[in-house]
Amino acid sequence: MFNNFSNKKLIIVFSVLLVVVVLMFLIDSNPNESTFKKDIIDINKNDITSILIYPKVTNHKEVKLYKQGNDWFVNLENGKTASVPQEKVDGLLDSFDKMRPTRIVTKSPDKWSAFQVDTSGTQVKVYEGDDLTLDIVLGRYIFKQNRTFSSYFKLYDENDVYEVDGLLSITFNQNANFFRDFHLVFDSYNNWDKVIFTYPADSSFTLVKKDNDWTISAIKTDSAKTANYLNSLSTLTNSNFEDNLDKSLLSKAYYTITIESKEKGTITISSFGEDENAIIHSSMRPEVYFKAGAKIFMDRTFVGKRSFFSN
Repeated sequence: MFNNFSNKKLIIVFSVLLVVVVLMFLIDSNPNESTFKKDIIDINKNDITSILIYPKVTNHKEVKLYKQGNDWFVNLENGKTASVPQEKVDGLLDSFDKMRPTRIVTKSPDKWSAFQVDTSGTQVKVYEGDDLTLDIVLGRYIFKQNRTFSSYFKLYDENDVYEVDGLLSITFNQNANFFRDFHLVFDSYNNWDKVIFTYPADSSFTLVKKDNDWTISAIKTDSAKTANYLNSLSTLTNSNFEDNLDKSLLSKAYYTITIESKEKGTITISSFGEDENAIIHSSMRPEVYFKAGAKIFMDRTFVGKRSFFSN
């Protein structure tokens, strides 16, 4: 009986020791296993209704993007609002998905400034209705030896600073205009039958599509040069918004391009002026005005007929 009791005790002790050894083996066999939770961003993209950003480039003045129905808008400094393309919103939302830390770089508030996640960082707040579901501070980024970038961020009310792959600060450290739609034209040039260039004096001309060729005054143009220009025109963009326009400047267009599209109808791009200070307007964005901003924009948009022929 005594031997049976001793055997039972030995079996129990051996079992306990075995469990301890197995646990130690598992811990030692994974020395690099992360000890922190990687999925620290817990939001549902479909439920997000507003994103408030306090960027460094605006001295942390609020940039607010908000959803109204199925569309997104951004508040402008002049008190007006502007539409935000869905692809830009998707880019921001995808960034939240990618905020999966690779490591914790510090737990000490004394070191926040080194990673620029203190008051110098870009704060981002995400709301689902009236509920604040995410509040983070994005810090600086670094270029790594393997030609990749990493960024630092922290949850606003926590001490831990995380490293994550990518350029988070560049994505969010932007003013309100960055999130607006830059397009003046958005159509495939394969839909176009005619492009009319109305210029001063006798410099006007018309580009006409005949069968699969483009011609000017019945002369076939260089196909590669023509395709390059039309492709550029079909996605024409400008980021120099003019929101405080003196409409007396719009008495008469200096240059006008008129596009006849089978899909979009008549599209006009007008320049009120001939240099980088010219006001640019597109019939596809009737509520928006741009400033040319640079001579290169004018040169590449309002081209002469020689641009369509080989030298």
